[in-house]
Amino acid sequence: MRALIYFLIILAVFFLVLFVYSRLQQLKHNIRDTLDPKNETPETPPTSSKEEKMVTCHYCGVHLPKSEALKSEALSEPGTEPAERFYCCTAHRDADKNTTDA
Repeated sequence: MRALIYFLIILAVFFLVLFVYSRLQQLKHNIRDTLDPKNETPETPPTSSKEEKMVTCHYCGVHLPKSEALKSEALSEPGTEPAERFYCCTAHRDADKNTTDA
């Protein structure tokens, strides 16, 4: 019976120490935020609701936003409009031109 009482006292002390420790941590964070308001965590920038069309690199097939793609007009049949081709980088655009010219 005595062992059970000791166990309960030790358990109560453990939870009391845990409670005091968590309260001290909260107090420490509150004081730090009060003294240094610049220490706030940066908010994530709002996501743009504007959707952008995705295009595929003609050379490697990677998908990227149209605004970031390099555009090249491919030769087409006489009398028709040139076809647009999109590339992810200048190296792929130049490599595709060299392949097309050969």
